[in-house]
Amino acid sequence: MAIQRSEFTARYANFVVHDNTVYLSGVIPENFDGSITEQCEEVFIAIDSLLGKAGSDKSKILSMQCFISSFEDFDQFNQAYDNWVDVENLPARATMQATLFDPRVKIEIVLVAAI
Repeated sequence: MAIQRSEFTARYANFVVHDNTVYLSGVIPENFDGSITEQCEEVFIAIDSLLGKAGSDKSKILSMQCFISSFEDFDQFNQAYDNWVDVENLPARATMQATLFDPRVKIEIVLVAAI
């Protein structure tokens, strides 16, 4: 089966499709100065868009790896997540505290979804 790579940057594809599965690279906000809630909302909109371009949607997310810069933001992250996630089709999820590439970035999400 063919591999489809799309939405390129200089170093990676934002998503790759293979065998009815879509793999999203780490999705970060464009506005680094927003609150954790604002950054999460922006990331979730971007995820919805990328999944749509790949022929999928959030109801088909299989797993998510969520990297937050501080567990002080964990409750706000969960509130934004709860407002976005498809509660009828919850993915497997891990949330980790991580030092992200820019100290203003509060969230990065990597995920795998079915098509």
